[in-house]
Amino acid sequence: MIFIFYYRIWGKLELSGLKANFVRVTKKQIKYGVKIYLSGLVNFFYEPVTKILISNFLNVSSVSFFDIALKVRTILWSLISKILYPLLPLIAQLTDTGKIRNIVHDIEQKMYFIIIPVIAIILLCSKPFINIWLGTDVEIIALSVSSVVSFYLIGITVMPNYHYLMTKKVTKTIILQFSNVIFNTLIFLLTYKILGYYSVLLSFNAAIMSSFVLSLYYQKKYLNSLIFDSFLQLLKVIVLLGLCILIGLPFLFLLDSDLLKLIVIPFFILISSVMLYRYLNLFKSEDIFKYAGYNSFVSKILLKILIRNI
Repeated sequence: MIFIFYYRIWGKLELSGLKANFVRVTKKQIKYGVKIYLSGLVNFFYEPVTKILISNFLNVSSVSFFDIALKVRTILWSLISKILYPLLPLIAQLTDTGKIRNIVHDIEQKMYFIIIPVIAIILLCSKPFINIWLGTDVEIIALSVSSVVSFYLIGITVMPNYHYLMTKKVTKTIILQFSNVIFNTLIFLLTYKILGYYSVLLSFNAAIMSSFVLSLYYQKKYLNSLIFDSFLQLLKVIVLLGLCILIGLPFLFLLDSDLLKLIVIPFFILISSVMLYRYLNLFKSEDIFKYAGYNSFVSKILLKILIRNI
């Protein structure tokens, strides 16, 4: 079926010029592919080796606690990566650094505004969720899930810049992966005797933040931009997180049913976060037009919800 559609759209296969350009194109693809492969190979020494370290220096049950946190994180990673995947070919075809800078900067900023309520929900709902799902070792597993997923959501906001590095500065992605491995391994080995299992969370999350900071450094160096335009904008995000937690926290103590907590807390946090988006002026009408289109039904609804004085 693919061949039939290809033939109808593109016509007969044309091979002229293939012989003359084969060696040049092949060298270029192999050189790029090897770097991508090395980046993935280095990443093998991150999560899998972390589990090996835990099983050897701590115990096997600790591996299961950590693995549960990774599984929850993987679900979110799969969703977010699918949403952001179109960025990769888009950035790859662009040659104007200014356009790339605007795309990377804008999407990272909007991602932060959106994930803040999600982080608040994760922090407050991990314990009731684990209690319903597993019902055993709830405290330690809930802490693992909430910390690993929260730090991961902070770290994944620089994925647009990672896409840029992957297409334009692929060697830097290898350095980012090495940063994860080195920080994770060193901090774990230095702290496991003192902190026990908590050293796993400390080292893993510190590794995420190390690559996050390094990615921002490369973003500033090559694209001359960061995530936020001003300290005030960053302060608004911090206030948003604090208010979302304060809004959901009372329900954690007032409600007895874990199932009710999983329904009520996300509901109130999401509703409140939309109101806070509007009050703190986190979105502009230009942002809505850019992503929802002009005069579309969705854009009109979003304008009324998110923008004041319209």
